[in-house]
Amino acid sequence: MYRKHMRRGLAETMLGRGVIVAEGISEQAALAAVAAKMELADKLYYPLDLSGVTIFPVEGDGSMPSFGAFFRTLGLKTYAFYDKKKRKPEEDQKLADNFDIPNETAYAGIELLLVSEIPIDRQWQFLESLRQSGEQGLLGIPPMRPADPAVRDLLTRALKSNKGNG
Repeated sequence: MYRKHMRRGLAETMLGRGVIVAEGISEQAALAAVAAKMELADKLYYPLDLSGVTIFPVEGDGSMPSFGAFFRTLGLKTYAFYDKKKRKPEEDQKLADNFDIPNETAYAGIELLLVSEIPIDRQWQFLESLRQSGEQGLLGIPPMRPADPAVRDLLTRALKSNKGNG
């Protein structure tokens, strides 16, 4: 498992001060985007990478405890970022044991987190730009803004259609 991830960031992470182990590439992209926006909004926020913190994606929450344990043995501050789901108590305990701060979101997927937390006007703006770019696929984004629930549904489908592409 470690050899598979070596080229995409393991070495960088090992040399840092902390690591955010993200459930997947979509979570990594969302965390990086939020961090960049926060840095732009307030100059008191220092960039994660320059702070020695790496966002390290894995392929699902099942492998997170192993990576958390590995990074902790290196003396890194460890954080986990993963979706809400029903887990066995021993799975929750593994996450708690292997991360300084395990963070389960309140949502069953990164798409639901984004659709629930991003202002609806921004969601529609994104969907319009997707339609205008010609990259909407089979979503059928209408030229006129529909009711808010339909906007949320369209964005959910758009995000899920490219799941894993960052």
